[in-house]
Amino acid sequence: MVYADCICANCDTPAAHKFNGSAGHSHDFHPCPYCAVNILNVDQMSGYQEEIPDKDDDQLLKYAFKSRDAAPGQQSVILQDNGIRWAIFNLLSSWLPASKTVLDFMHNIFLGLICHFFTTVIFKSYMLSGVGGINLPKQRFETIINAIRWPSHITRLPKNLGENQSLKKADEWHCILPIAPIILWWAWKDGNDDIPLGEPMIPPNAKSVPDHSGPDPCIKDNFDGASPHWTRLHSSFIKLFGPVYGWWLFAFEHFNGMLEEVKHNGHDGGRMELTLMRSWVMTHLIFEYLLALPEDDNNLEKGYIDRIIRTEARKNRGGMMSDLAVWPDLNIIDDHSVEDGLPFYRSQTCRLLTYIRKDGIRYGSTSNRRTKADSLAFISDGPGHRVPAEIMSLVSVKVDEKPPHICALVHRMQRDEDIPAFPWDLYASTLGIHTTYADWFDAPEIIPISRIDSPLALIPIHSQRIQKDLWVSVSFYHASNSVHPVSLVKLYGPYR
Repeated sequence: MVYADCICANCDTPAAHKFNGSAGHSHDFHPCPYCAVNILNVDQMSGYQEEIPDKDDDQLLKYAFKSRDAAPGQQSVILQDNGIRWAIFNLLSSWLPASKTVLDFMHNIFLGLICHFFTTVIFKSYMLSGVGGINLPKQRFETIINAIRWPSHITRLPKNLGENQSLKKADEWHCILPIAPIILWWAWKDGNDDIPLGEPMIPPNAKSVPDHSGPDPCIKDNFDGASPHWTRLHSSFIKLFGPVYGWWLFAFEHFNGMLEEVKHNGHDGGRMELTLMRSWVMTHLIFEYLLALPEDDNNLEKGYIDRIIRTEARKNRGGMMSDLAVWPDLNIIDDHSVEDGLPFYRSQTCRLLTYIRKDGIRYGSTSNRRTKADSLAFISDGPGHRVPAEIMSLVSVKVDEKPPHICALVHRMQRDEDIPAFPWDLYASTLGIHTTYADWFDAPEIIPISRIDSPLALIPIHSQRIQKDLWVSVSFYHASNSVHPVSLVKLYGPYR
């Protein structure tokens, strides 16, 4: 017997309200489909109290069915009094309009809370003052953002962000959030790399003078609408439906972009929709076929090879010969060795690649003659630990009749105990932030591409305490992938 359930886990707020029949977020008495808050206190401190009762799904379904059979005038009365209208999903026996409609995390947090924090709390309150000459905080904020080396798949931010903060896309605010600790520290720091206490300087031509010393200045009289109120509900939805990576709308918006690229003739009558559906199904079938390709090696062979690789790696970390332990049956030896075995000739077995795609993300190398983009990445260095590195070369190794083995020549960015402490160090591992010396690297080493963990953004800063340039590496991929990374690698090359 098969049991199934239905939830609305991927839908923006206006569409979700239409989907489950609830009133809109600007409704006078029912702006929130999850609790009994009203328009008078939804943006007040009282709207954040835990005592506010949740909506009763049984009552919502009761009035939804009444609305279905009511006259149009009575339907408006039911919507006004109970915040619900009829929706076709109410016919499902297990459907609950409030409990099974997931809140839109992406727009709520990034276009709501994060946008409000920067535009209102930071800029409108003159926390990044324009007073101070050439070295003013607002100018430093804009300069450091423009100096960042971004991964190629990351949305680019405007060059004049210090003067114009009108970002309209959630993805743009999503890019700012991971780097916020570094760029705000850089904008506010003094000559000793400390953030000074005290209120910022207010321009003499300021239209309004904010009260920086009042109680809860970040909240008081600043929030408008239901969006900030919904933030109190995120913990409940995360407990019910898991991490937000699984149900926020970035994938939804990305899929919309994929469908926009499908070529069709624009004919109505369902032809355009059929073309889009065929393209969508074909894409999924090809992907599933790729994942289901049979492997020649059995589990015993895989386990034996993995043990050999780990043993050899401990003896000689990063050597080409240790990485070639994936073929123990070939007895590969150095081309200068006098022992018996298959000599390894670089010119005959190695092929340089311009770039690869792993988990859909592009990685390049500094040896690429056309571009150095995407040559920075975090590499795994044991369970739960990763370090930033620069990819020098990407190499495809083909020995005998074995399948090609793809590896990377990298050198890790250096750091030591002389690097001073920074405000983000306490949460560095959680935020994916790593501070190293600028242009200082360890000795090159060879690693399999399965150890390339995530792309990174590189922020150049200068420490006044040690009088040295530093690099702050920020990870831009915090979610794990259930698919083995090697199975999703696409190779591109060789050089021309």
